[in-house]
Amino acid sequence: MNEPIFIVGMGRSGTSFLTGALDRHPGISMYSESWFFTHIWKGAGRRSLGRDPVAIDRAIGKFQNLERANISPDVLRERFLATDGSQEALLDTLLRLKMEQDGKRRFGEKTPNHFLFLEEILRIYPDAKIIFTYRDPRDTFSSFKHGPYCQELRLLDRFVVGRALLWNAAMRALSRHASGVPPDQLRIVRFEDMVSAPEETLRSLCEFLGEPFDDDMLQAKTYSSFAAPEGSDGDGEGSRDRRKYLRGWELLTIELICGQHLVERGYPTTIVPAAAIHVFRRAGFYTLLRGFHAVAKKARGRGVP
Repeated sequence: MNEPIFIVGMGRSGTSFLTGALDRHPGISMYSESWFFTHIWKGAGRRSLGRDPVAIDRAIGKFQNLERANISPDVLRERFLATDGSQEALLDTLLRLKMEQDGKRRFGEKTPNHFLFLEEILRIYPDAKIIFTYRDPRDTFSSFKHGPYCQELRLLDRFVVGRALLWNAAMRALSRHASGVPPDQLRIVRFEDMVSAPEETLRSLCEFLGEPFDDDMLQAKTYSSFAAPEGSDGDGEGSRDRRKYLRGWELLTIELICGQHLVERGYPTTIVPAAAIHVFRRAGFYTLLRGFHAVAKKARGRGVP
C-alpha cells in the first residue's frame, strides 16, 4: 500500500490541487514539481553521477522547489552519497527525504510534463501509481494565458500553437498508457469532473491508492488551475466564458490543432465543425502536425527558442 504516487498531465488541469490534497493526507508526502526527468534525467541521459562532486551539485541545483519543500541541498547531497550514485537514486533520495521530513510513510511527486516520461517512471518504480489529469485545451490555454508563468517560457511553449501541440502530445500519451499500463496502476482524472465533484474525486482516488479518505484533504488550496479570469463564472467548464478571454483566432487554432482529440475526449467544438475535423483526419492533417511537433522539439534541443 506504500507504492510511490506520480501525478502527471497537461499543466493547468488540476495537478496542483490533487498534489495539495494528497499532501494533506496523514500518510502521504507529495513533492511538487521537481522537474527531474526534464532537467536532470533527460539532460544527462542515464550516466551515473557516481561520486563526482561537481556533477552531483550540478544535478541537485537543477531540482526545482527545494527551498519550498524545506529540503537542504547539503543534506540531500550527504544522503545521496550513501547510494549507488545513479540518477534515479538522486530522485528517490529527494522524495524519501521529504517523506521522512514530513513524518509520513508514502511518497509521491507531481510534475505535469512528466507524462512524457511515464516509461522511465515505471522502469524505476514498477509498482508506481500514476494519476493522469486532463482538461479542455481551450480552458487550459485560457488559464495558462492569464497565469503568472506564461512569460517565463520559450516562444513555442508560450503561445497557442505550442500549447495546443503539447496538449495533443499529452492526449497521445494518455491513450498509449491507458492501453499499456495495468488499470490498478493508472487513474485518469478529468478536470471538469474534479471541479464539479471534488469530494467524490478524492474518495475515488483514495480507493485507487488503497488509502482511507481523510476530510482534511478537502481543505487543500484551490490552486490556479481552478481559477478563471476575473469576471468569469469559474465553473470549470469555461464554454460560456472562454470567448471573453481568448481571441477568435486562438479558439480556431486550438480547435484545428486539437480537433481529433477534442472529439475523442467528448469536448464539443464551437468554431470548427466535427465533420471538418473528420476530413482533416482522413487527409493526414494530424499526422503532419505530429511531425511538426517532433521537428520543433529537436530544434529546442539545439537551443532554438
